Parts: sequence; C-alpha cells; structure tokens
Amino acid sequence: MKKTNGWLSFQLKSFQVPEYPEGETYADLLRWLICVMDHDDPQFGFVCGCLSYCCKFGGLTSDQAEAIGRVRDRVCSRWEKEQLLCQSDF
Repeated sequence: MKKTNGWLSFQLKSFQVPEYPEGETYADLLRWLICVMDHDDPQFGFVCGCLSYCCKFGGLTSDQAEAIGRVRDRVCSRWEKEQLLCQSDF
C-alpha cells in the first residue's frame, strides 16, 4: 500500500502488513492503524497526530481515545471483511 498525503509516503505489500496488536497500548494500536488504513481515509491524519501525541505524552486524552475507538471499530470491521487496500496485492 502506498500512503501519500503530501508529507508521508510508504508502501507495504499485503504480506508485510502487521496483524492486529496483541498488546493493549495505544501506541501499538495507532501504529497498526497507520499501517492498514487506506491512504485516502479521512481520519488518517488524525490517527498520525494521535500517535505523535501518544509518543510525546505517554497516552491519549479521553477525547482522543474515544475517537480512536470509533476509528478502530470501523477499520477493524473493514479488515475482517478484507476490504482494505493493504489486503490486496497491487
């Protein structure tokens, strides 16, 4: 998958995409979301910002955590249905 939004670009093949994290840290979850989200997902930038915040401050605010929970649910639903771009070989 190629992530490009003006400042970030990388590409993973489907076999390189990590499985859903077993740990319960926000940093692991956010890293996974960034790897699997489609590049044009409207929440992609928000997730990147939350990862930065989490690394800097050691966690998320309650509002960020609530929003990330909704993003996780949506992305996981698409992941389970194999609807994400990263799950197809291009």
